[in-house]
Formats: sequence, C-alpha cells, structure tokens
Amino acid sequence: GATREVRFRGVRPSGPRPRAIPMKLRVSLRPTEALGQEKGEVATACVDCGNGEQILRWLAFAACDRVAHLANLPAGTFVPQAVINREGIVEDVDAMIRARYADGDGVVVRFSRGPEAFTVRWEGRPTTPPASETPAAKVTDDGPANGERSRELPQTDEEAPHHAAGVAWLEKRLDFDAFGIGALLGDSGASSSRANARAEELAAARAALLAHAGGLQALFKLYESDGDVEMRDVDKMNLEQFRRFMVDAKAIEFGPQTITAADVDACFNEALKRKGGEKEQKGVAKTLDAIAFLVAVFRVAAKKYDLAVIKAPDVGFAELHRRLDHFVEAHVHEFLCGAFEEMHENLARAFADEDARAEMQKAQRLIAQTTKMCMPRRPPGAEWSVYVHDLTKNATEWGVLGDDADATSPDASKTLGRATSKSGSVKAEDAARTSAESTSVEGEGVVASGDAALAEAFDPDAPVRVDLHAYAQAVIDATQNVGDFKLFKPEEAPARLTAAQFEKLLLALAWLQYGKRVARAKRAEEAAEAARA
Repeated sequence: GATREVRFRGVRPSGPRPRAIPMKLRVSLRPTEALGQEKGEVATACVDCGNGEQILRWLAFAACDRVAHLANLPAGTFVPQAVINREGIVEDVDAMIRARYADGDGVVVRFSRGPEAFTVRWEGRPTTPPASETPAAKVTDDGPANGERSRELPQTDEEAPHHAAGVAWLEKRLDFDAFGIGALLGDSGASSSRANARAEELAAARAALLAHAGGLQALFKLYESDGDVEMRDVDKMNLEQFRRFMVDAKAIEFGPQTITAADVDACFNEALKRKGGEKEQKGVAKTLDAIAFLVAVFRVAAKKYDLAVIKAPDVGFAELHRRLDHFVEAHVHEFLCGAFEEMHENLARAFADEDARAEMQKAQRLIAQTTKMCMPRRPPGAEWSVYVHDLTKNATEWGVLGDDADATSPDASKTLGRATSKSGSVKAEDAARTSAESTSVEGEGVVASGDAALAEAFDPDAPVRVDLHAYAQAVIDATQNVGDFKLFKPEEAPARLTAAQFEKLLLALAWLQYGKRVARAKRAEEAAEAARA
C-alpha cells in the first residue's frame, strides 16, 4: 500500500519513551458525622489507578462504591465528602492522582449518604458570593457579527492583579490568635492608659508583618528548596533549613546577645502550634509552611529586640511592630537581599536577547503543550496557570532540574549567607572561583580541575541540570519581576505561574543551563592549557 510520511512537530524526544508505572493507592474509608458518632476507619481498599491520570474525584467515588459493595448495598449509596492526605490536609479533588501521590501511598476518603458530594472545602476552592453581592452583568451594545449581544461579566479574582490576590490570601490566613501572637505582648499593652492599646498594637504588628511578607516569602522559598530531595519536601521548611536561614541572617551573633540557638528552635516549634485543626491535635506537623514561617520569624524578632531584656547601649523596642521592622532592616536587608538583585540583573540579559524571544515566539505551540503537561488540574473554562510544584516535578522528570555534577561540593551550602559581602550579596567571582576549585565530574570520567582528562572527557552535548536552589531564584524573579527586595509582594501559596511568567521561567532556565555549559567549557579549556604547559 501507499506509504505515509510522518512529521514530528516540535522537538523529537531522544531515547526510548519512559514507560508509565502502574499505581496502587491504599484508601482508608472513614464516615462523617452524618453516619453516626463513630468516625474511625471502617474499611480499607487498595485501588488500582493505572497510570494515575485520573483525578482524585474519580478515586473517591470508586472507593465509596467499594464500601457499598462490601456492605451488600447498591452502588451510589455512599457519597464522598473529602479526600485527605497523610498530613490531614484536604485535597483538591480536581487534581491528577499521579501529581499528588506515588505508588503505594495512603489517602483518606471521608464519606456519607449524601446527597451532596464534597461538602468539605479545600484550599483554593472557588467561592460563590451571595446573590445580593453579585453585581448585575452589564450588556454592551457592541456585539458580535452574528447579532448576538455579549455580556460583560464582573471581574473575577483570577483577573485581579497578581499581588493583590497574594495580599488577600495572606490576610485571610494570618491568624494572630491561632498562632498565639497576643501572648508576646505580655503586660505592655495592659499597662497603657488607652483601653484599646492592646488591639492597636496587635494591628500594627500585623500590618508590619504584611508589609515585609513579600520578601520573607521569597526567602522561605529559597531556603526550603536548599537540600530538598523528594517532591514531598517542596514548599515545606524543616528545622535545619530554618536554622540555616537564621545563621545567614546573623540573628544570634549580630546585635544584642539576647537569643541563643535554643531560642531559635523554640520559635520554630511554637510556630508549628496552631490552635484548632487536625495538625495540632495529632502532632503531625514537623515542617513550616509559608504562613508559619512568617510567624516564626516574627517570634525571633520579638524575642531578639525585646526592650525588657536589652542592656544599654543596645537597641530595643517595646512595640512588636518596631522589633520586626528593625530585625528585617538590620538582618534580612543587610545580609540576604543583595543576591536577588544580582539574579535579576543576570536574568535580565536573557530576557533582553531578541533572538531568544524570537525563538520563543516560534515555539508557542510547543510551549502551550508543555504548559498543558504541567497542569494536572484543568477546570473547564478557567484561565491556564501552572503550579510551581507541578512544574518542578515535571522538570525533574525531563532532566532539567536535579543535582548537577557542575555544582559545588555536597557539603557546601547554597544559601545566601555562604559567601556574603558587606552589602549582603553573593559575589559572582567568589562563586565562580569556589565552583572551579571544588567541582569534579564523576559520571563522565572527569577528574579534578587542572587534569588533562577534563579536556578529553568534555562533551558539549552532555546534559546540564539546574539545581533546585537556582531554580527557586528563577521562580522568584519570574513572579516578582523586580530586583529590589523591598518591593517584593506577597504571593499565594502554593505558588502559581501565569502564562507569561511560565514563558519567562523557561527562558530563565535555558539561560542558567547556557551559563553552566560556558563555565564547563572554560574549565576544560583551562585544564587543557595546564596539561600542555
């Protein structure tokens, strides 16, 4: 018969296509209050999920039908109300299974007799305002060509400015009462002559934390990515990472000697406690999310510059908000923020390259397909946006992210305080010199710098990976779009990228890979010259 020519659009993948591994999840089924007082586990089902491309909504209904079958009841008798992960967090039921779980993981499904399904709200679930608060849709006279009139709908939260949504998200979740911030006031507020002095001081402290939240969130993302190995560690800061942040900020050694390493650990542990909620009752939480990190930093600042324990001539403050302002100015701005300016200037060179932007325009169809691959949750009609943790997982599978052989030695911290200058920035020449002195490539037969084998084994087409720390810096630059740390705005968590930010991040990753290839070739050239000499 006639042969048909097959053309590949975009980039043809090299090597065999990886086979998807079948998944099985252990589902613990627990009834809600609607079925009685007993809320413990009533059944366990091992559900085959195939390649994991179904959504959690399918998993919940399949598990409920399994319970009905075990009870000799018809399918549909029980209705799922919530899908909960092992940390007690209610999952988005429109998320893809393989994007949230791995083979053999456990998940909890709460169920009842219905009739309504999924009555428990999850993080980011859209809300419907009351009818009285919904503005009437406006009818415009300029309609389509077919004569039908178009309706101008009210602006949604997704269409609002990105930073405004971040501020609203933060204000909703920053509960001072739940985190016990009021106890930090002591008797200072009660001793004031004004009756509402305590409330005013708490309001001022909350406003100060909101003002610094953008920069502190960026630092949270940067430090929690340092040392992450598994996807489950993304957007979570452990105690070691928090200690490293405080060491780099010189929270203990700089300024009045009022806190110790034990006090830093105590502030971390206090931030884990949140009144109400399943986490506090079970004692499961061992890592900080973005909100708890802000509270932990606030506690350290409040203890560090407490006027009651300050000895002259050191500086101390009675007001909580002034303690936080001084801590951010004296420690964060002084020792940590300079690296963001250098990263912004470095990536700006990539964005200014006209040839690179032209290539991005040619690859719009491929970029759209890549965006779709990174979106395990795609509600119909919603604007496309990519969660950073979903992109991180996919980029790791593609070989773009990961531990690279060109990185510094494993025992060297990649955080900002490793080689800071007086202004707090990491010197580029210091980093390059450290990399050149300590780099060794083992997987490609390359030995220490200065050896002839380095030039012989150099392969310009060898894969180059971006480590998670540099990736986190690129994400921050793509979302903030400014180099001045003081102008950073709060972001929603988990972080999301718009279509424009996604394209900018792809270009930034390509630029970082290009820089690593240039550095690798330069070291090989220097090694060859040293061998000839």
